[in-house]
Amino acid sequence: TQLLNVDISVPGYRRKRNSPTTSVVLDATATTPVTGMCPYILSGTPYIVATVKGKLYHWDGTATPPTGNTGATISNTERVYMAQCRNGTSDVIYGTDGTNHPFKWDGLTWSQPTINDSAGTRLTALNDMIWFKSRLWVAVNDTIHWSEVGAPESFIVPSIRVRPGAGDKILKMMPYRDDYIIVFKGTVNPAVEAPGLAKAFDLVTGFIYQHALKGMSA
Repeated sequence: TQLLNVDISVPGYRRKRNSPTTSVVLDATATTPVTGMCPYILSGTPYIVATVKGKLYHWDGTATPPTGNTGATISNTERVYMAQCRNGTSDVIYGTDGTNHPFKWDGLTWSQPTINDSAGTRLTALNDMIWFKSRLWVAVNDTIHWSEVGAPESFIVPSIRVRPGAGDKILKMMPYRDDYIIVFKGTVNPAVEAPGLAKAFDLVTGFIYQHALKGMSA
């Protein structure tokens, strides 16, 4: 059963989903779908940042089509994950397509800065990223890296591997209250495998079967 036109956002109620009041065509020539979207607040103005056909668009909700930005290299087909972060005093979008180096959008320029992990290796091919407790958290295969507070391009703290040697990779990260939930491909790994280093940063690790979340696959 598909509930494509039902709004169940209020517990205990169901209602017909409202139709969009405004829409926009980002690229009329594109033969591939939008690969990523993220809300973005810049100087108090809300935008939707989206990627399609290797370009990045930021839309203010008006009927005027935005101009596609170039400057970074991303896939035309792979899903793009983005997060708004606070870099010092600036609100910045960081993103990854799981293949190329992570990108950065500051409202004017779209670029791919050199961001190294704590070992000095440039980060690339990220599985996912989120902004949590004023840090940028990124997943690379079965390893989690997190930045300094308020400095999403500075990774000094050593990373943690949450399931060494299992061959799994992290599919998705998401904050839940004050905890941190990690979704793995395949089997569940026991929480005892999570290093104590995580607890030092108020990180509570949870594990969910892949098939528990429909549509989440590598």
